[in-house]
Amino acid sequence: MNLTKLRIINFRGIQDVDFLVSDFTTIIGQNNAGKSSVLRAIDILCNNGTPEFEEILNKSHGVKMEIIGTFENIQDWERDTPGVASLISDNKIILRVSAHYFNEGGKDKVEKGLHAYVRKEIITGWSDTWADVSQEIKDLAGSLSITNGTHFKTKANNERVKQAIRENRPELIVHGDLEWTDEGISIPAALKQAVPSTILIPAVRDAAEEMKTGKTSKTAFGELINSLILPKVKELAAYNTIIEALGQLGEQIQNPAALPTIQEINEKISNRLKGLIDVQSKLTMSNPDIDAALISNVGIRIVDGQHDTPISLQGHGLQRTLIFTLLELIAERNSENEENDNVKNTIILFEEPELYMHPQMIRKLKSLLLRVSKSNHWQVICTTHNPVLIDVADNPRSLVILKKDQHTKLVSKSQLPENIFDDTADDQIQKAALRAALDFHPTVCEAFFTDSCILVEGDTEMALLKHCPQLLATIGIPEQKIIDTSIVSCGGKWTIPAIARILQKFEIPFKVVHDMDRKGLTDEELAAKKPIHPYKANAKIAAHVSPENLLVNEDTVEHLWRGKGSSGKPYNAIVAINEILEAGQLEDFPKLKDFINFCYS
Repeated sequence: MNLTKLRIINFRGIQDVDFLVSDFTTIIGQNNAGKSSVLRAIDILCNNGTPEFEEILNKSHGVKMEIIGTFENIQDWERDTPGVASLISDNKIILRVSAHYFNEGGKDKVEKGLHAYVRKEIITGWSDTWADVSQEIKDLAGSLSITNGTHFKTKANNERVKQAIRENRPELIVHGDLEWTDEGISIPAALKQAVPSTILIPAVRDAAEEMKTGKTSKTAFGELINSLILPKVKELAAYNTIIEALGQLGEQIQNPAALPTIQEINEKISNRLKGLIDVQSKLTMSNPDIDAALISNVGIRIVDGQHDTPISLQGHGLQRTLIFTLLELIAERNSENEENDNVKNTIILFEEPELYMHPQMIRKLKSLLLRVSKSNHWQVICTTHNPVLIDVADNPRSLVILKKDQHTKLVSKSQLPENIFDDTADDQIQKAALRAALDFHPTVCEAFFTDSCILVEGDTEMALLKHCPQLLATIGIPEQKIIDTSIVSCGGKWTIPAIARILQKFEIPFKVVHDMDRKGLTDEELAAKKPIHPYKANAKIAAHVSPENLLVNEDTVEHLWRGKGSSGKPYNAIVAINEILEAGQLEDFPKLKDFINFCYS
């Protein structure tokens, strides 16, 4: 099953936020906007964890925290699993982890709940008391070796009988309204078997902590190594020998004649008990979790020349690169085992993957994370400050923007409710143009990180607005305004409509400046030009940008200073502007001043 929707209530700085989750989801926002809180919430949800008191909104007693997840794409083996099947309603599972703290006797205590949103089942012939259960249900229970009230009263066995009814006698079930209940969550181990695992990779953490791979210390290194190594270990004959030996040992301990010493201890315990109550004891031994014992002793050391050191002594860059390498190996293994359906999903929660990575590695990392997310049984949710890791071209809904209100300090979100590009030829052309722009100009995505941006055609406009500080100072543009405004080069006019549509949906303020590109042609000559002629993009842009936010240069940006278009235009523009300023002739170019004032007003 996949996590497809998340809602967070009263958790850290989030009062009530919900958003859709894709196979690859990118969460962006300014520092302290709640990005890490979202990853932490998902980790709590999938592991039925308990938040700290400090994580409750406003650290208030009596405030109820809720994390609600919707899981879809449920696999057949999950549908047939007792403890899971009863939670499926409308072909999805909706789980809620809740908690609230209260003070009792001067101590903070927590009341925690795990509920599912399901349709109430009314089963003909059912009763919580064995004596009142119908005979046909008793017959089904008997096939499961549940033959009396003692067996029947446990929640786990109740769920096993209900599952048998669902599979064999569904006509006995009538479904009611949807409601929150914990009745169906009777086999926590079975539910945990199906709910996706999480691998949380924090932004900064000492690798010494990360390398603790034991069962009680669930870390990124431990989980990734576990995913790679343990399946191979289980294929070894020595592993099966250990399992068989443990089973035989358990049988011997439970056999009084096998080990006289154990039998003697058992008899002594029983005799002491009988002196108080008429019972006797029986020693047993459960098989230990050999998998956890094995993996807790697996580690990684780095060999650099003659030096052999633990990963904890390496820099953060190498540590993050190691995580990259482990993910790459997992992606390769997934491609080899894509047809294996009886595996539960894993969600990688990656906080700022770009940290300590050089630019080329960041692009490789994005490609890798996309590849992992497209394979069966994996999702990737990452927080980032890097525009390279945004995937709005192929899936605009994969981007979530978090913002914190300056007055209330509460977090809000922006996300596209649906894909904005339909199957029409025009929309597909815009989508292709956007994808090309992002491939060659990933800085386009900087528009999503700002509250004010200007979309321009290309490098010449960038030169004017970012690399002519004397021009901006002479016109009187405040320095803070320059800092707060993002200039986004769209790599041409035809990409502007697609970017404008996305920014409108996210309610990000923006302006657009572009050239008319008439080039002295008559209306008849322009009409005869091919559809891809730059002039014909003007109408497309105007359809998506309001007039007060649109400035069209007549005829090109170079005409603002009566220059000419040529190769090396950005450099020529800077040279021309500096010459105008040195000659004190700026007042002779009013359109140039209007252009700058429009952009920064």
